[in-house]
Amino acid sequence: MKTKTHRLQAFRDNAEEWRWRLRRIRGGQIVAVSGEGYTRMHDLKRAVNERRFPLDWSRIEVAFP
Repeated sequence: MKTKTHRLQAFRDNAEEWRWRLRRIRGGQIVAVSGEGYTRMHDLKRAVNERRFPLDWSRIEVAFP
């Protein structure tokens, strides 16, 4: 089993829209953020699935509510 190196988080911004951010687990640095907010969690998840991050997805922990 591969060690997780990044965490994909979903959160609500000040406008009550859903956004995502990708953080390194070690150190907590934010390495990517959503460029827009989403009114529904379903739309945020679809947008994340359409992204092509240059990362090994088996090493990413997803932390969505």
